[in-house]
Amino acid sequence: MKDRMIIFAIVTTIIGFMVAIQFKTTKEPVIRDTRDILQLQQDLRIEKERQQELNQEIEKTVFITKSATGKRKLRRCNDRCIKWLKGTSRVDPS
Repeated sequence: MKDRMIIFAIVTTIIGFMVAIQFKTTKEPVIRDTRDILQLQQDLRIEKERQQELNQEIEKTVFITKSATGKRKLRRCNDRCIKWLKGTSRVDPS
């Protein structure tokens, strides 16, 4: 009798966890992008400009590494790029 009670407790616990996981996965709402076409175009334009600026910084870095005093200049350029990226990041980490 005691063995049956233990098995019953284990089975109901497992079923309880399965039900809890099922409710958790179905309760999270679907987040939709509700921006209109103009907002999407504007965001796309801003991201393209950002990409151009990053490409220019990469080209500068490549040029600097080829110069004689490239190591010092490269370090300064990388620091500026990192500061710029931290200041202009528009992407949510979540």
